[in-house]
Amino acid sequence: MSKGFDNKMAPPAPAPQREVATGTCVLGPTLHFKGELYGEEDLEFQGQLEGSIEHTRSLSIGKDGGVTGNIRAKFVIVEGRVDGDIFATESVSIRASAKVKGNIFAPRVGIADGANFSGSIDMNHKGVAAKVEKNIITLSSNDREMLGQTTFAISHDESRYALNGVLLAVHDKESGDGPFLEALPLIERAASDERNFVKKGVSWALRSVGRRNQALHTEALALARRLAESPLTAARWVGKDVVRDLTKPAVIRQLSK
Repeated sequence: MSKGFDNKMAPPAPAPQREVATGTCVLGPTLHFKGELYGEEDLEFQGQLEGSIEHTRSLSIGKDGGVTGNIRAKFVIVEGRVDGDIFATESVSIRASAKVKGNIFAPRVGIADGANFSGSIDMNHKGVAAKVEKNIITLSSNDREMLGQTTFAISHDESRYALNGVLLAVHDKESGDGPFLEALPLIERAASDERNFVKKGVSWALRSVGRRNQALHTEALALARRLAESPLTAARWVGKDVVRDLTKPAVIRQLSK
């Protein structure tokens, strides 16, 4: 041992702390979540999430962070892992350490050399992003909860995206029938999920389609009756629940106006 040093081991030097912008909320690497995260302040996410993130400001997925699900925010920075689509109303920045498997929708996108990215990029998405943001805001708290619980829990990507689109478009009176008709086969696929909150969300989506206008009512009711005869318990429950709602005299009168 060198002369002049105590023979006791010195305590290890503290790990250097990375500076975080003032006012940024940090969720650390020991945290694991299942569900939807929603926030209105800048967020640095270093944990693990199986679900989705809806954020109104800046969102950073740190080097230790991982998300399996879709991300929506104003600004998105990815240094860690994302398996899902990224929607940003302003910009997306994929850093060199990032691993992203999914599509990016934002008016400005930057991908650093060395980043692992597999997917497509749509930079003509600002209008769509603004429209989605508007519809999220107009959803009631119960609708928002239903959207979050249902879409993150469905494992099949196409069905999850279809339901997400239906739930968001319900309050948009400008949308035509096309997106709803295209979503019906995928809603049918999602109806077999046995989890209670998923069944309720699928029923909610199909009932909302059927209440939109007479043409969609006919298509949604036909699907509901088919589901009501299904050998699968969950699908049968969804079908009967939707048939009961869409055949109410009050609903029929409203659509006939």
